[in-house]
Amino acid sequence: MIKGKEVFVGLEDSKKTWKIAVRCEKMLVHQVSMEAKYPVLIQYLRNKFPGCTIRLIYEAGFKGFNLYDQLTEDGIDCVVVRLIW
Repeated sequence: MIKGKEVFVGLEDSKKTWKIAVRCEKMLVHQVSMEAKYPVLIQYLRNKFPGCTIRLIYEAGFKGFNLYDQLTEDGIDCVVVRLIW
């Protein structure tokens, strides 16, 4: 558990699972795969990183910008990218 620091979260979005990588102070501190449900994600973030400033980035995919709306509503700084080939 990390408390009161700035953490950076990368999220790989898919229909059934989310893969998460978390960095803090230039180090990879956690990797996890979880069910692709918002309550699971927000509980993970709150439990593992209490009092932290969380900055999350993901590519708009199956969840589009709905995930962004939920995260920012819960006080998570979020960036959404969209790759165009």
